[in-house]
Amino acid sequence: MSEAATTTKNPALAPHRHELVGYSLGVLAVLIFGASLPMTRLAIGDLGPWFISMGRAAIAGGLALVVLGAARRALPSKAQILRLLVASVCLVFGFPIFTGLALQTVPASHGGVVLGIMPLVTALASSLLYGERPSLGFWACERFGDCDVHDPAEGVRGLIDPNAGTGGE
Repeated sequence: MSEAATTTKNPALAPHRHELVGYSLGVLAVLIFGASLPMTRLAIGDLGPWFISMGRAAIAGGLALVVLGAARRALPSKAQILRLLVASVCLVFGFPIFTGLALQTVPASHGGVVLGIMPLVTALASSLLYGERPSLGFWACERFGDCDVHDPAEGVRGLIDPNAGTGGE
């Protein structure tokens, strides 16, 4: 039975298939991102962090222009360009450059551990910049994850007892 026939006969399956595509793409993105530090470490040995970072920016910019042209979209307005420039400082230049510089002195696996606090920093930045207010459950899970990144033995105790491992007992 074809996918279209199954979806037509049972419309309740359509949202689940759509979610499955989303989760699958998310897993693929995580796998690709997971390879970014080892590949950066490999590349900076021959090309250097500045060349790698600028090359990434040039490729991303070129691909963006191709997508804009193929989709027949208008170029960004002056206000949008300003916001894109601000975001680019962090996303296109800052993160890759500092990552590349750091990977000259530490193994990619150690860089991955440091990047493990990225969800915490993202949540804090979103709260400060945009007034987002994640739930208490979110912060509890984040606390556990942050403790787990820095000291796996303290992960569970850090969630239960905020003074665990701080000398405040």
